Amino acid sequence: MAKVIAKNLSETVAATGKSPLSVTGDGYYFVKDVSTGLTSDTYSKYILQVCNDVSITAKDTTTTSKKEVKDTNDSTANSTSDWQNTADYDIGDAVPFKLTGTVASDYADYSAPYYFAFHDKYVKTELGDPQNVKVYIDGNEVTDKTLYSVTTPAERTDGTYGFDVVFSDLKKTNAVAKSVITVEYTSELLEGANIGSKGNVNTSNIEFSNNSNGEQHGTTPDDTVIVFTYKLDVNKYADSVADTNKLNGATFSLYKKIAADGTLPKGKTTADVVDGYVLIGKITGTDKSSFEWKGLDDGDYKLVEDTAPTGYNKIDPITFTVTSVKDDAGKTLTSINGITSTGEIDLGTQQKASVDTPNGTISTNVVDKSGSTLPSTGGMGIAPFLIIGCGIAAVAGVGLHMTRAKREEA
Repeated sequence: MAKVIAKNLSETVAATGKSPLSVTGDGYYFVKDVSTGLTSDTYSKYILQVCNDVSITAKDTTTTSKKEVKDTNDSTANSTSDWQNTADYDIGDAVPFKLTGTVASDYADYSAPYYFAFHDKYVKTELGDPQNVKVYIDGNEVTDKTLYSVTTPAERTDGTYGFDVVFSDLKKTNAVAKSVITVEYTSELLEGANIGSKGNVNTSNIEFSNNSNGEQHGTTPDDTVIVFTYKLDVNKYADSVADTNKLNGATFSLYKKIAADGTLPKGKTTADVVDGYVLIGKITGTDKSSFEWKGLDDGDYKLVEDTAPTGYNKIDPITFTVTSVKDDAGKTLTSINGITSTGEIDLGTQQKASVDTPNGTISTNVVDKSGSTLPSTGGMGIAPFLIIGCGIAAVAGVGLHMTRAKREEA
């Protein structure tokens, strides 16, 4: 709501919203927002010169802000998305984020200093502190670091942590009305990240000068992005799947296919690569029958049983693909592997797995067969080789007998 106070403060006219304010006579009028506690809006100019009919609005423009993230599938070359609202990553990955703010169109009406600050917040057990922070004005990097500051404050009142990129006086830069200011950085997805549809939320807003007549600050509404990650559970059984047949003693390795450009996950070297797959983790189950790999991105994977328990045969490697469906506008995880509810999917080689999208879990049972059968799946086994061996021995024996008979006749 705005109020116009006529010359000599002798009369007032008030209006709300976009209703016109009518005054009588030329002159200077004092225009004041009587709304209190404006946050995301800007205050109107207080002084208005009226010579003819003039259309005025109670509020001018405001600053806008947005938060975005990019998504990448490590198994596919050139798969990085445009800036969007959702993504999924492996734990340990550096996740790229972008903050965007648009300067209000009445920026020229403000005298220095003009305050403009990005406030970003996150859960410290889920996302690491920002790295490689870069700031741009209208697409041009701000290389003079004295024009802004980057700070990592202590824990906020809502239990989150965050960092601030602050222009204490934007007027010292080349920004103009409607300039687009962006901040780009990466943040590591940590071991404490949420698995599944809860995701890991990252939030930002902008604090800015919103009163050309004073020093008040406004704040844009929070904007969020969400990063998802998943896990694989493998349960080991002997001979058949039954609660009484759980089998300890195997060693499994999980590998992820790398993209054609050869980019490796953080902490991995070429020594971890086998046939185009990089080792994600090896687990020895001396005293366990269940194996878990937590914090997986979408991509192509291979599960290898390195050693089987004594008296059992290893399974053939299982190759499978983790995919996800996300509602980017709604910032939600819809499904993993295209399954919208718990059900069986084919991981390849007829291996089945169940999917729990809310918990972000792909679960599968693997069975080691006891005895001397080689291999447990997809192979001929040892029996055919024994039969062929006996056949060779029998032929050799017949040949020896026939040779001896001819010598005796001679």
